[in-house]
Amino acid sequence: MDVAFEGAHMIWDGVLCCTADDPEAYYAADARRVLELFVLAAEQGLELKADTLLAAAGAAPGVRSLSGRAAGAAAQRLLLSGAPEALGVLCAAGAYASFGLPQRAPCLHGLAEAPAVPMARWWLYLRRCGTSAVRDASLCAALNWTPLCRS
Repeated sequence: MDVAFEGAHMIWDGVLCCTADDPEAYYAADARRVLELFVLAAEQGLELKADTLLAAAGAAPGVRSLSGRAAGAAAQRLLLSGAPEALGVLCAAGAYASFGLPQRAPCLHGLAEAPAVPMARWWLYLRRCGTSAVRDASLCAALNWTPLCRS
């Protein structure tokens, strides 16, 4: 089944691809597009076409220009989705480095089996990154996670 939706994307046989003439320029022009792409794919159980993934990952460092609220909301949606490992892909591409998440993809095996509630998924994700929201107040502030970080 083919589905076109707002923006320059198409879903074909469960694969999400960018249909813009220049995918690199399309994602580089607005970092929110990078997050929207990953969130849509993770929440809908879609794969990303290889060239779309590469173009979006190349523009991922632009996420640092977004507000902590926007970046944090997208990170939480990814983490609570059926494919939370997508957050690791964005971290490895440098999307969240300026917010305090490490620029390495931790082993996320089993994360999707954790209860899909913010406290459980974030705790497990941060532990696998080698940090803790409780220890790292600057991480909480940067991504607007105040409710998560209260003691």
